[in-house]
Amino acid sequence: MSQKRTWIILIIALLGLFIGFGAGGYLTSNRILRSVEQIPASPVVLDAVYDKEQNQLALSMMNPGPLPLNLLNYTIAFTPGSETEEAAYVVSNIPIDLTIPPFKMVTVLVNLKEETEKLAVGDLVTVSVFYTHPLSPDVYSVIHPYTQGETSQASDATPTPAQ
Repeated sequence: MSQKRTWIILIIALLGLFIGFGAGGYLTSNRILRSVEQIPASPVVLDAVYDKEQNQLALSMMNPGPLPLNLLNYTIAFTPGSETEEAAYVVSNIPIDLTIPPFKMVTVLVNLKEETEKLAVGDLVTVSVFYTHPLSPDVYSVIHPYTQGETSQASDATPTPAQ
C-alpha cells in the first residue's frame, strides 16, 4: 500500500472519530440538560423530628439542585389538637441565614414559641421556610406541615397474639 493511501485512511479514521465524539457529546449534553431541568430549584424537606426536651422541630432539608440556596427565615403556625389546651399561635420571620450547598443536606432547628406546652398528639405545626435562589432576586417558600403522632411507648408496644 502506498504512503498516500495510508495517510488518506488515517485522516478518514480521525475525521470519523471527531464526528463520532462530536455527535456523542451533543446527544449526551442534551440528555444532561433535560435531566437538570427536572431538578427542582427548591429545598426538599426529607424528615421532621420533634425534640420534646428542647421544644423544637429538626427539619432535614436537602438541596437537590446544582446551585446553592440561601435560607433566610421561617414562620411557624401552631394549631392545637384535641388533647392540648394551648391556644393557636403564629410566630413570623425568625431568621435562619443558612446556605444549603448543592446536592447537600442540612438540619434546620425550628424553635417553637417559648413558654408554651410541649406538643401533644394531634397538634399541627406548619413551618414555612423562605429562601432565595442565586438566579433570581425573588423570595420563595417551602411549607411543611408536621403533626405530632402517638408517643414512642405506644407505637413500640407489641400486640399479644390471640390463642
